[in-house]
Amino acid sequence: MWQTYPIIWILIGFVAICLGIQWGFKKLIFPRLHYSFKNTKFASLNRVALFFAVALLIYGKISYYPLRWSEAYFSKNQFVSQLTMNPFLSFLETYRHRDLKFNKEILDKYLPQVKEYLGLQKTDNYDFKRSFNSQNKLNHKPNVIVILMESLAWDKTSLSENPLDPTPFIKALSTESLYYSQFYTPTEATARGVFATLTSVPDVVNKKSSSRNPRFVDHLTVMDQFKGYQRNYFLGGSASWANIRSLISSNIKDVEIYEEGSYDSPRVDVWGISDLSLFLEAHKVYQKIKKPFVSVIQTAGFHRPYTIPDDNRGFEIKKDIKLETLKKHGFDSLEQYNSMRFQDYALGQFLMELRKSEYGQNTLVAILGDHGLPSPESSHVKAGYYQHRLVNHKVPLLIYYPGFVEPREDSATIGSQVDVFPTIADIIGLPFQTKAIGRSLLKSRTGYQNKAFLFSWHRNPRLIGMVEEEFYYEDAPDYQKLFRYKSDEPLKDVSAEYPQKFQELQELTRGLYETSLYLLENNKKEK
Repeated sequence: MWQTYPIIWILIGFVAICLGIQWGFKKLIFPRLHYSFKNTKFASLNRVALFFAVALLIYGKISYYPLRWSEAYFSKNQFVSQLTMNPFLSFLETYRHRDLKFNKEILDKYLPQVKEYLGLQKTDNYDFKRSFNSQNKLNHKPNVIVILMESLAWDKTSLSENPLDPTPFIKALSTESLYYSQFYTPTEATARGVFATLTSVPDVVNKKSSSRNPRFVDHLTVMDQFKGYQRNYFLGGSASWANIRSLISSNIKDVEIYEEGSYDSPRVDVWGISDLSLFLEAHKVYQKIKKPFVSVIQTAGFHRPYTIPDDNRGFEIKKDIKLETLKKHGFDSLEQYNSMRFQDYALGQFLMELRKSEYGQNTLVAILGDHGLPSPESSHVKAGYYQHRLVNHKVPLLIYYPGFVEPREDSATIGSQVDVFPTIADIIGLPFQTKAIGRSLLKSRTGYQNKAFLFSWHRNPRLIGMVEEEFYYEDAPDYQKLFRYKSDEPLKDVSAEYPQKFQELQELTRGLYETSLYLLENNKKEK
């Protein structure tokens, strides 16, 4: 708890709430009921009982997590849903998103640049709808598994030639896969990464994540267009975390969610069952499915406290690496390093089982990070990556489908998390429609289109950016700068030396930011 949450601030907030409730009842409510604290026997006991009664009503249910709006909204009938939702929770969930809106003036100004980036005709309307019919025509329906690996930062993996070799299995798998080495996540948090992957829209809200917003439902997602497929989602903990349940079930029809409580494996820490157990539990389910399926597995073990379970199939923990060496190559501690190694090991065990199984002979597996992580240093990569915090966004994408996807490294195409499902649909020949930012990575991209949009939610009021092969553009309310992030002077602002490039990236960055804000509420399925 101490490593993961701001305990001091939580305690201060808890005390403040207690005092506020006591003051409110004493000054505002009890005088009207002719109730006196001073003259009441067991006054202190009454106060405590009253507080916990009110707290339980606000919490909404007896469970590890409080009542989430996604659980209350179990019916399409708005009256039924509102009746189930308690007023306090409803107020909080909507109030925190009250300021969310796009700037129409700015979007109108940069709409031509956005349309060019998406490959659309430069009309002045907000119609971003496109239909895709892949040239790949398979005579069968392959299974699809998308694996979102917790904090799989590129610089912390063996793919970056990290001398500590933290992920030998992923390194070996990259030689058997279509490996995109210039791949980024729009944002830097798990819930936001899941949102971008499923909806193909960057999560550009400043407060909390879009998974928590009751208005962001019924998105036009590619995963929802896998006709004839069984859909499921696996995570080791509770889907009530960050209201991920709402993001999954409200945007993907008939999806079956497997979470803590669905498995035989024991819970090992706050994140639920271990990654190894999660993979093996998913494998057991896959073996029983009798029709094509599309599935997401979301790992979470690479979090503090970095628990490695006793039942780990022979995984060996390394203990003889100095802290100085670890920090030099991207790790804060030996525990963090071993946890990354175990995540890789767990993935290797799953792929070993998959290759032996009947369903595995017809399964495409896509592996990527949900986001990157800051690094104290990563001396084995260009300094600009960690000096500009690009390691927070840069993750690998591997697409493994033997016999149908040619193994190779694509270091020219710059991709983003929003492109994952459009790319998979293109590979397997699935026609789909989209209004979102995501595009297939298989389609050729002009230099103008070969970029990735970035958003840093933790920088107030906002920090947006754009990364391409040579340049990184950064845009904050009080400054705008251009960098050659792979050069020997990665922190030097070169906007005056490259004014055309500066203007190009500024216009597209601002246009995509406003477009993303617009699409958060306007990427709806058509009735």
